[in-house]
Amino acid sequence: MRADRLLLMLRLLQTHGRMSAARLAAELEVSPRTVLRDLEALEIAGVPFVAARGVHGGFELLQGYRGSAGGLPTREIGSDDLSMVNEHTFLRDPIPLDTDAGHKVEVLRTAIDRRRVVVARHAEWGDEVAAICPLALVDKAGVWFLIGDLRQRRVVCSLAGLDGLDTTARRFHRPPYFDLEALWRGWLASGHVEAGSAE
Repeated sequence: MRADRLLLMLRLLQTHGRMSAARLAAELEVSPRTVLRDLEALEIAGVPFVAARGVHGGFELLQGYRGSAGGLPTREIGSDDLSMVNEHTFLRDPIPLDTDAGHKVEVLRTAIDRRRVVVARHAEWGDEVAAICPLALVDKAGVWFLIGDLRQRRVVCSLAGLDGLDTTARRFHRPPYFDLEALWRGWLASGHVEAGSAE
């Protein structure tokens, strides 16, 4: 089943780091062309890959890319149009759900998977409740960050700064050219350390 193969591919990349298409093909017992098609499907779904050329080239996951132990969303299993899986890979040390951080992560995972707009407050955004289109979650050294669209701006903020987080019934369309790796690296390179910073 293709979903099982995609899940195994993610596990291999998480375990081994950079892997060539040929090595992935050997591990998965498929052709390199099938590997490239599967990688394309995951990329469309939002999995942040880094592709390196040359003798030692290959594919690897963006550093800090983690997610839940649940794997791929079951409602999308077997389809080419997978749900957002940035936050749906494999947490070795899952956040306890009874913590504030754990609750926020779970709310946002569900919202990203279902393409639902969320609302929240943050000091950097003013006192009013803001509507955010959540695009990805990134774990940096144990601190979770949300990347999303807010008032036609791309923002990066720590989950610790979010108050009154809730999911709405409104749906949003994921940007077709959302490059998580480039955005995250650019945000880090610009020296942002405060939550709520706009890109």
